[in-house]
Amino acid sequence: MNSKAISPLIATVLLIGFAVALGAIIMNWGNTFTQEQIESAELRADREVECGLDVELSIKEIAGEPQLYYTNSTGNLTFILENRGRSTVNSIRIRIIGQNGTNINETDLADTKIVSGGTIKRDVVYTNAYIDQVEFIPYLNTTGAVTPSLCTRNTLVKDDIPSKA
Repeated sequence: MNSKAISPLIATVLLIGFAVALGAIIMNWGNTFTQEQIESAELRADREVECGLDVELSIKEIAGEPQLYYTNSTGNLTFILENRGRSTVNSIRIRIIGQNGTNINETDLADTKIVSGGTIKRDVVYTNAYIDQVEFIPYLNTTGAVTPSLCTRNTLVKDDIPSKA
């Protein structure tokens, strides 16, 4: 009998032990990975639900006139924005789109906190051009988020913006 070789029984036990250990490591990693993915998906879903239910922007109307216009000679866009949602909007991203869909200006207005039921009036300077469309995209503090979340599904889009001299 050759004593230099490992017996087939010991080799089989070692292979089974190695396979079980490797399986345990992979199962542990898979469980952790799956849990992280579930938590991430829940956080994204919570943000979407909060944005969908708690944010509603509109242009304020005074005497039946929407308070949104631009002055092309000075390059000023003036608006009064109203928050009809349940939550405070932390800030607004405004995207001004000109003729042929060209992006004239995109700005985050950090000083535009609007409480529920509140309004703000702002003038935004843009490159002198005719405006075809303006988009108002709200930021909202959502559950579990470190920074305010951009609520793109609640974008207020306005076309046919009047020009004033």
